[in-house]
Amino acid sequence: MTTQELPRIRSNDLPDGALPVQVGGLLAGVRRPCPEHGGDCRCVARTRAGHLIFWCGDGTHHVTAQA
Repeated sequence: MTTQELPRIRSNDLPDGALPVQVGGLLAGVRRPCPEHGGDCRCVARTRAGHLIFWCGDGTHHVTAQA
C-alpha cells in the first residue's frame, strides 16, 4: 500500500472529486495510522477510483491510501 499526502489551502476541505463517506456507514469506521504523524486517522471520503481518503487530525491534512 502507498500513501499520498494531499496538501490543501483549507485543511478541512475534501480533495476535488472526493465522495464523502456516509456518517455511521461502514467506511466511516475504517481507521489507519498517519504515515507522518502516527496518529489515528478516520476515513472521511473516497476517490472516484475507489481509494480511501483519511483525515489526520494531528497534522490537519488528508492522506489517500492506494492498494
